[in-house]
Amino acid sequence: MISLFPRNDLFFDLFVEAAENMKRAAELMRDLCNGKPQREEIVGAIREVEHKGDKTTRKLLKLLAKSFITPIEREDIHSLSSSIDDVVDFIDEAASTFVMLKADEPIEEYKKQSELLLHSTRLINDAVKLIREPKNRQKCLGLASKIYDIESQGDSLHNQAIARLFSEETDPIKILRWYKLCDCLEDALDGTQRVANTIEMVVLNT
Repeated sequence: MISLFPRNDLFFDLFVEAAENMKRAAELMRDLCNGKPQREEIVGAIREVEHKGDKTTRKLLKLLAKSFITPIEREDIHSLSSSIDDVVDFIDEAASTFVMLKADEPIEEYKKQSELLLHSTRLINDAVKLIREPKNRQKCLGLASKIYDIESQGDSLHNQAIARLFSEETDPIKILRWYKLCDCLEDALDGTQRVANTIEMVVLNT
C-alpha cells in the first residue's frame, strides 16, 4: 500500500526513542523483581528513565504542534506517544511502591508478571521500529496480536496471584502488600495493550 502521508522521520525516530526507553524501564523492573540487592539504585535508575521518557514525549508534542502536515494522523501521534509514556509511568510507580512497601522476596507470580511486561515492551519496541514503512503492515499487526496475548496471560497470572494469596497466606500485611504490588504491574501490562491498540490504529490509518 502506498502511503498518502509525507515522510517525516523525526516523528518515527522519537517513537523509537520512547519505545527503547520503555523497554529499558521494564528491564530495570525485572531486575528489581528478581531480587537484585541494589534496590534503591534500581528505583533511581527507573526514575531517570521516566524523566527521559517525559522529555521525549514533550519533543514529540512540540514537533506535532509546529508541523502542518504529519506522516500519520495527528491523533495517532498523540495517542502513541502518550500511551508509551503511560507505561513508563506505571513502571515507575510500581518500582516506587515496591520500595515504599518494603517488599521482601518477591512472590513467583510477581516475578512472572515482570517477565511478561519485559516481553511485551520488547515486542512494542520491534513494532515501533517497523511502523514507518507501509510494507511492514502485517508484521506490525502480528506483533500487536502477540502483545494482546501477553496481556491476557498477565490477567490470568494476576488472578492466580490474588487467589493464592488469600487462600494460602496468613499474614494480612503480606497479603495487602503483594495485592497492591501485583496490581501495579497489572496496570503496566494493561498499558502495553493500549500501546498495541494504538499501533494497530496507526497501521490501519496509513
